[in-house]
Amino acid sequence: MVLVSYDLQLPNATASDALKEKIRTFLAGIDFDGPCLVLEPGEIAKFEEHFDLGGGVPVTFTVDPSGKVVARHDGEATKAEFEAMIPRDLKAR
Repeated sequence: MVLVSYDLQLPNATASDALKEKIRTFLAGIDFDGPCLVLEPGEIAKFEEHFDLGGGVPVTFTVDPSGKVVARHDGEATKAEFEAMIPRDLKAR
């Protein structure tokens, strides 16, 4: 799982050490130890176009080992909903 941060699109936001620490603190608070991609303002439009975004957040994707999006969930989800998105062959890994 990779989390994507839009924090740099907020007014007056800069890629400072303080912002990085804020993101680290958030991730620690949700007990997440995976990578977090922090999008630069110039990258957001390309990212949203590539993944057909433009609605609300959060959006969750399941991506197979070849990089293909195999499931998508818009909005909040329960643990059971997230688990249902993971194909059986990925659960076995």
